[in-house]
Amino acid sequence: MPAPAPLVWAVNEMIYCANPSASFYNLGPTLSQSLYVEGDEQQRQWAAMGVERGWQATMVLTEPDAGSDVGAGRTKAVEQPDGTWHIEGVKRFISGGDVGDTAENIFHLVLARPEGAGPGTKGLSLFYVPNYLFDPDTGELGRGTAFTSRAWNTRWG
Repeated sequence: MPAPAPLVWAVNEMIYCANPSASFYNLGPTLSQSLYVEGDEQQRQWAAMGVERGWQATMVLTEPDAGSDVGAGRTKAVEQPDGTWHIEGVKRFISGGDVGDTAENIFHLVLARPEGAGPGTKGLSLFYVPNYLFDPDTGELGRGTAFTSRAWNTRWG
């Protein structure tokens, strides 16, 4: 992965202290680091590719009826026969959501409850949803995901 943890912490601390709002425009490397540390081999590959290519990121956690009670979220995830997931629900207050077209790709870490999972926070999972699907070997971008078109078209017409 990119840099030693103490260096990353020092640089991030300077950004956060200088302008906390500006830190949301640089969530790509921060969330890639989390994915790299906590993810499986494939997810580590995605994280490294995101850093190398300068992809941005958002955190899609909060729901309108749940407020700060993350465990009360109702967004559900249903596994498809091909191993992908269909995520359905409404999210609000998306951290870093206004990064716009600042990168060739933006990935969203979406909190959802897999079908059949238990209640509360222990039943939640975090899903990696890129704006554009990509070839994991080359990074070549493919078609946009339904998440992008539904979210933007619904909100802004």
